[in-house]
Amino acid sequence: RLEIHNDDKKPNCKSKLRTYRTFKIVYETEPYLNIVKDFEHRKAVAKFRTINHRLQIELGRYNNVPLDERKCKLCGVLEDEVHIVTNCKRNEEMRCKIESILSKICIHFETMEPSQKLIYMLSVTEEDIVT
Repeated sequence: RLEIHNDDKKPNCKSKLRTYRTFKIVYETEPYLNIVKDFEHRKAVAKFRTINHRLQIELGRYNNVPLDERKCKLCGVLEDEVHIVTNCKRNEEMRCKIESILSKICIHFETMEPSQKLIYMLSVTEEDIVT
């Protein structure tokens, strides 16, 4: 198993892999790749996990927009992975369903910080959740 945190970068840095490094501890095949059978769903999950998405946090990087101006058009706060998954009004209905399931699996889920919830959601391997 190859460690991917063996350099001097800080996990809280604003680099391209800032989110990926918070939940990807060891370089190995992720279980969801074998669980999720639908190619488009699997591709969407992989793109989100590797920060290959169209959130303002990344779009702003390429357009030289200052970090504090990369805001969600709906909520007016920094549009990053944590916001879009744990707080954004755009995903409220889907998030409620997922959080209901996750709260039954992890008794501490409801008291987790948003960033911890994101890490848990991206790390969970239960088949009924990731499919």
